[in-house]
Amino acid sequence: MATYSLSDIANLIEKDILPKTQEQLENETYLMSKLPKNKFGGFANNDKYFTPRYGRNESIASLAATATTLPTAGKSKYSQGKISTAYTYGVLNLDDRVIESVKGEPGAIVNIVVEEIDRMRQDMGKDINRQLFGDGTGVLSLVSAASTQTTITVTSTQYIHEGQLLTINGDAVQVVNVTGDTTFTVTANVTVASNETAVKTAGVAEMTGLYMAVDNTSFTNTYENIDASTNYWWRSYVNNTATTYTTIADMETEMRTALTAVEKYGKCDIILTGYTLRNKYMQLSSANKRYVNTVELPGGFGHAPEFDGVPMVADIDCQYRGAEDVMYFLDTNAFSLEKLKDLSFRNRGTAGIFEPVTGTTYYEAVVLFYANLMCVNRRQSAKLDNKA
Repeated sequence: MATYSLSDIANLIEKDILPKTQEQLENETYLMSKLPKNKFGGFANNDKYFTPRYGRNESIASLAATATTLPTAGKSKYSQGKISTAYTYGVLNLDDRVIESVKGEPGAIVNIVVEEIDRMRQDMGKDINRQLFGDGTGVLSLVSAASTQTTITVTSTQYIHEGQLLTINGDAVQVVNVTGDTTFTVTANVTVASNETAVKTAGVAEMTGLYMAVDNTSFTNTYENIDASTNYWWRSYVNNTATTYTTIADMETEMRTALTAVEKYGKCDIILTGYTLRNKYMQLSSANKRYVNTVELPGGFGHAPEFDGVPMVADIDCQYRGAEDVMYFLDTNAFSLEKLKDLSFRNRGTAGIFEPVTGTTYYEAVVLFYANLMCVNRRQSAKLDNKA
């Protein structure tokens, strides 16, 4: 009867399962599938430098027939930007007793391994997609009600899970239970105030997502080592005036302004938003007896409404700190998911990718994904924020 050792399992994962898992990860969400990968060469080390062009050659001129003097020679103008790798990890355990109990049934071991890795891939894909819409600081939600107790009320518990370690205004807490869409409990009384951030304790060095990339100076001055406060060309169009749309005309006016801002410098090929604003667009169009064209998205992501020929894709992770009130207009040619290391397993233990956990019956495998979102021209993107 055939048996499987840990080394056999490791070989199975690395040779057969991992390549498929990597492909699935990069097509887990629409944004991940749409982004170019390593378009600018990937990371050669922890940091990547690049030179965005911000000014044209000023020497171009049309001369009169009698003119004999050429324009003074000029050149394009460049700056220097820098991004750093973000290191995302996932850890899974296999119990030695489970492995021993099914050693004579290779199929059972394969099923266990495939199930665990598939769940890890789904969880990492979800977290990476959240990061791609975020600001790189690991903020999962905002406190929406001041209190001193074990129950905390936030804008959303979408990214908060049982057993998770969080930091709220410097206080370390552990989630005991998620009790609702906006409430969760922690192990001991903690004092919180409205608008304090619930931060993933091991998440303060995440990828710098769209909320930071698509910005003027509303969120931060410096992005990719370039100061937008002194470099006007390093600013996206941003409309963050609080607005509750009541007519389709008002909504389309702001959307068209954002779209036009992108089209001045590139070609908008995707509008990303949450379900709230996507549904508002559909409802206001219907109320005005407007027919909305739809387009089929590649990769099995279904259909999306079109706005001026651009698909408007709703993504549940397109929110900021629990607020689903943002809409992005992107020319994805200006972006790339630059990688230092594809999804892989750390291979340093005595049994390949598995390492015994001291004092336990578990073997541990560590999943790695080293990457960051890169933008080379912020003007090829725009953002509507604080909308409803």
